[in-house]
Amino acid sequence: MYFTENLDKEALLLIKSDSDIKESYEAIKILSDDFQTKQEDALELDNMIASWLQKQTKKTKKEAKPKPQKTSKPPKSKTPKPPKAQEPKEPKKPGKKKKEDLIKELLEQLGDDQQVSADQVEIIVKNILNNRKICFEDLCEDLTKAISETRNVKVHIPKMNTNSFKDETPNLLKIIDDIVLGNNVMLIGGAGTGKTFLAEKVASVMGLDVEVINCNQFTSPIEINGGQTIEGYQEGKLIKAWSTGKLLILDELPKLDPNTAGILNEALAKTALPENSSRAYITNTRGDRFKKKQGFGVIATGNVYPNTESTAYGANNKQDLSLLDRFGGSVYEIEKNPDFEKNVILPNHLFIWAVADSIRTLVETNKWEAQVSIRFMETSLRSYLAEMAAIRDGEKNMEDRKTYKSVVDSFLWTFTEVQQVEIKRVIQYSKYFNNYQYRNIDIDKNPL
Repeated sequence: MYFTENLDKEALLLIKSDSDIKESYEAIKILSDDFQTKQEDALELDNMIASWLQKQTKKTKKEAKPKPQKTSKPPKSKTPKPPKAQEPKEPKKPGKKKKEDLIKELLEQLGDDQQVSADQVEIIVKNILNNRKICFEDLCEDLTKAISETRNVKVHIPKMNTNSFKDETPNLLKIIDDIVLGNNVMLIGGAGTGKTFLAEKVASVMGLDVEVINCNQFTSPIEINGGQTIEGYQEGKLIKAWSTGKLLILDELPKLDPNTAGILNEALAKTALPENSSRAYITNTRGDRFKKKQGFGVIATGNVYPNTESTAYGANNKQDLSLLDRFGGSVYEIEKNPDFEKNVILPNHLFIWAVADSIRTLVETNKWEAQVSIRFMETSLRSYLAEMAAIRDGEKNMEDRKTYKSVVDSFLWTFTEVQQVEIKRVIQYSKYFNNYQYRNIDIDKNPL
């Protein structure tokens, strides 16, 4: 099938004496699967090499008369010497030759007795070059320079396994992603909407310990970054969280004095740095350096977004934009969520939720200065469970003990007398609370 398949040693030596012809021979073997399959480009290349060998043989046989042979096999002869007309050329790197140069060179070698056309040679050479692996040396000078000047960047995304949990808490998965990616998180919502609960839930799921800074106008730089006290040097909570890989909760951040809040900026700007980074350190007031430990993250909470002063919530300060910028893209509005309250906060205790929600609806409808929060719901649930457990254990005198009724009575006391009357009407107080009637109902139903 191929002329070059059964070449003798002399012909092979002649082929190896020319780098371009040798490369063409190797291309035939590749394209034909080592002479096993018929391939058009390989056959074209095979014919070209046959013509080239015949020409080289004619030049080396000075005295012999050329025999007109049409056979594809070249006559056996001694190894021909390279033609004298061809001066030994300095070897060139194959990768530096352009397609046009290879085509021109092959045409010159074939001479006038070539049996293939220029178009055929062009097809063959292009096929060879297209099947070659591009090396760095093949690239032009401008491109190699651009690659050499390109800076390599390595992005570090730490891996972290979480504890198993039910995905029923709004925004929980997004916030976990934020902490893993090194984004500072801010939760904004009214009092009792579950901001701190959500922050602590994140820590629980991720298996992180918590460091909490309760922010207010009296929070000092010592509590944040450390300093001298009458009891000696006290390390700051920011430093502790940073150096031990804890989740730092900045509770009620908008209440912090803006000048004091600026102390947080350095750490907040470096939250996303990997712990092995040369820049992943902060300093305390003594100038001691502390390396960051993996796990460190920040969640801030607040009633209002602190870009303006609030009239609804007192003692909330307008914070500097440089601080707010460090939470960009990870600010979440936390609103009341009845499904979350019923399924997560008060599972299987729908009556307790219904009482709280009825009071909350009155407050919102009449715009009363009051707040029905998740904390009230949690207090109600804990007290109810303890009350029912005591009764099951044989406790008979519960009037002086903490009960669900005492929680509701205490909460109602904070309202005006007129408001109390309206609330008792809505929650049917006389039917369910006067004589502890709620103890005998299905607590997981809503009769209101």
